[in-house]
Amino acid sequence: NQILWCVPLTKSAKQINKKTERYYFQFSYLRSREIIRNVAILSQIRLIDAHRLHYLAGMLSEADFQPLKQKFKALLP
Repeated sequence: NQILWCVPLTKSAKQINKKTERYYFQFSYLRSREIIRNVAILSQIRLIDAHRLHYLAGMLSEADFQPLKQKFKALLP
């Protein structure tokens, strides 16, 4: 079995404020020649089985992945 960490996404950034911004990461990715803007909800990360993935929604660029990884590590005790 293959497992992976899954970070839930939302398109809404309206609930982000100074107090909660450390739990969110805003980024964009390209899907079918369209730029998709999303917000990762770091506080809701989950471990899932790779078989649950039915399709690839998009790819996060390396330039966005590194800051996301750093921001997540900062949340860990």
